[in-house]
Amino acid sequence: MDKLFLNLPTPALVSNKDGFVIFANRKMETILETEPGKLVGQNIEALLSKSSKVFLQSFILPTLHKEGSIEEVFLKIKSAKSAEVPTLLSVATVEANQLDSFIWVFFIAKERVDFEKRLISMREQLEEVNSALDASNAELKSLNAELEQFAYIASHDLKEPVRSMGAFASFLAEDLTTGEPEKIKESLNYITSSSSKMVGLIDSLLEYSQVGHSSLQFSTISVQALLDEVMERLVAQIQESKLKLTTNIVVPFILTDALTFGLALQNLLQNAMKFRKPGQAAEVCFETAESGESGTLIRISDRGIGIREDAQSKVFEMFKREDRDAKKSGAGIGLAIVEKTVIRHGGKIELLSKFGEGCTFTILLPNRVR
Repeated sequence: MDKLFLNLPTPALVSNKDGFVIFANRKMETILETEPGKLVGQNIEALLSKSSKVFLQSFILPTLHKEGSIEEVFLKIKSAKSAEVPTLLSVATVEANQLDSFIWVFFIAKERVDFEKRLISMREQLEEVNSALDASNAELKSLNAELEQFAYIASHDLKEPVRSMGAFASFLAEDLTTGEPEKIKESLNYITSSSSKMVGLIDSLLEYSQVGHSSLQFSTISVQALLDEVMERLVAQIQESKLKLTTNIVVPFILTDALTFGLALQNLLQNAMKFRKPGQAAEVCFETAESGESGTLIRISDRGIGIREDAQSKVFEMFKREDRDAKKSGAGIGLAIVEKTVIRHGGKIELLSKFGEGCTFTILLPNRVR
């Protein structure tokens, strides 16, 4: 027992009920920078700082004599060179030399603090790892949903032009046997048209997939400058639709990736010009406004033909072309790209429309990168 106590890695000593040292282990002698055996016979008070002596007399000893033990109270012990060492003290009643005594165990507070700091650091790192894992799981879930959507498209939308080509190829084979030039020409036209549609669908899919994987370069940009750049790219459509654009830019700057967000605005403006009322010029209002402290609202409103209420929930899905004008060309992927771009910016997009009266697309863009 004496040998085990002597070699404890934690500073400890044994005293009688009056507080005089009976044994002190090597670690205690090292901490107090004293020679072996020199602590024996000294009163505990002599080993403490001035403030800790008062605490010893007023609280620790009365508690020990009443309850027989005490756990983790803060004390400062004093080395031979008068250096004060912060400790956490625990005391218990033991039997030494057939007498009831106290064993005093001093945990070096600095070591405990360092340990707790390391523990906190490890917890923070674990939280970061868990947070990153949650983000990865969310991204994986999103990718799986996209994969399911791509699988659906491959089994439905992409098959349709292939079926058409197959059917008209059969018709063409029959027409060749009869030698009717008009029917041969008609079948070839259908095959060519289906082929072009197939290429368009594949190109649209490629464009959609690239939106989700290109890196974003966020910067504070001028809304007017971005809008001007978009308008320059749409000169032909602007002239064709005789676009009348009004602006109300209350928030002049936004934090965004200029390239991808510019393409999103371009898609929305193209959409407004494409679905204008027959025989009328396209009318579009572009405005920005503050949304509390959370971000900036960007609205693009038109006075076009609008979207039927039963189709509004699907406008952001790939290839879900709402037949408000069957004559209008397009793969039906533009609004899906817009939504995906906005989500990658940490924002959200909403549609408000009344059929026959136009559409309003509202984007909430955060003021900081998430």
